[in-house]
Amino acid sequence: MNQALMLKHVWRILQEDPRSIWVSWVLRYRLRNQTIWTYHSASASWCWNKLVKISLLLKNGLEYRVGDGGKFRLWTDIWHPRGPLICSFPRGPRITGLPSDSLLMAVIHHGQWRWPSESDFDIQEIVASLPPIGPQQTDVISWKSGVRFFWLHMGWDRDVLWAARRWRGQHLINAAHRALLASIVYNLWRERNGRRFSATASSVESVAFRALEDVRIRIISANVRPSLQLRVLYRIWHIPWISHV
Repeated sequence: MNQALMLKHVWRILQEDPRSIWVSWVLRYRLRNQTIWTYHSASASWCWNKLVKISLLLKNGLEYRVGDGGKFRLWTDIWHPRGPLICSFPRGPRITGLPSDSLLMAVIHHGQWRWPSESDFDIQEIVASLPPIGPQQTDVISWKSGVRFFWLHMGWDRDVLWAARRWRGQHLINAAHRALLASIVYNLWRERNGRRFSATASSVESVAFRALEDVRIRIISANVRPSLQLRVLYRIWHIPWISHV
């Protein structure tokens, strides 16, 4: 996948944009209570592992500005100069009694830091280098001064152009990818109209399910002779081969 496009995806994940169905799915089913900085899974796909690896290119250019602590995760975000505290202080949740999925607000009280177990040596080191709590109400991720990436202004047109070049040709798998892109666009458009004009809203899971089912139906109904390519396609899309017999 294009590196600039992957970096853009990482940025969207960090912003936790609730308007993005893909980001909502990643946060709920892939990362769950983790962050991209601490995520590790032996069963993750090659593409996802590459996304996690390439996120390191952004790490040094980001500034985590602490507000009320309601967005940043205490143990797994990089709000502290030491990076994710769970990496340098793995016994932290046990020592402090604060679960590994705690938000930063657990150690902020009326705009001031308040850490439990401050007699512990590691806690003292953490407290000694705590960043200031900013005047802004919410936690904010921004670029450090002087850091810029051209891909922040990449638009939908460029994403579609990349997909058109990457998934061209008559190969069945590429054709399925094109069908998926078209299905996503249609279902997002349909969902947008429903929310705007009919005051109806579907869940992230429902929209994703409809998009995937549209493609599965197109694959099953395609007039294609049985082949190894077709078997692979059925396996990728979790379609029983018997449905083609």
